[in-house]
Amino acid sequence: MTEPQDYLDLDAAGFLMIALGHLVKAREKLDQEPPSLPVYHATRET
Repeated sequence: MTEPQDYLDLDAAGFLMIALGHLVKAREKLDQEPPSLPVYHATRET
């Protein structure tokens, strides 16, 4: 009964890696996009 547990661990690890990949891509996209708040522009220029 050890094989099913191993498969579950692999699935969980794969899911976490995919989720982390999506989070990293989303963060990079947010960093690349210019902020839409004028207040943020003002505070960043100073």
